[in-house]
Amino acid sequence: MKTYWTCLYPRCTHKNETTSHLVDGLRHLHNGSFYELTPFKKEKKSANNIKILKSEVWDLFSEWVRRSASDEDGYCGCVTERQ
Repeated sequence: MKTYWTCLYPRCTHKNETTSHLVDGLRHLHNGSFYELTPFKKEKKSANNIKILKSEVWDLFSEWVRRSASDEDGYCGCVTERQ
């Protein structure tokens, strides 16, 4: 498991560092002063988030379609039946 770190110094060229999860903390030296690096979690890829959102929207829309086609008791007829 990796831990990701970022430096808060504005002009730092080492913005993102990766270490083992066993490392408790990191420091950088900038202009004679040490700056503590802060751990952060990497965000998941947006494609995964979009896939999840699409499935949630699909479920909600499907429910809306079924409810809008139902009668007062919550029943609706089969759309594949021939009339």
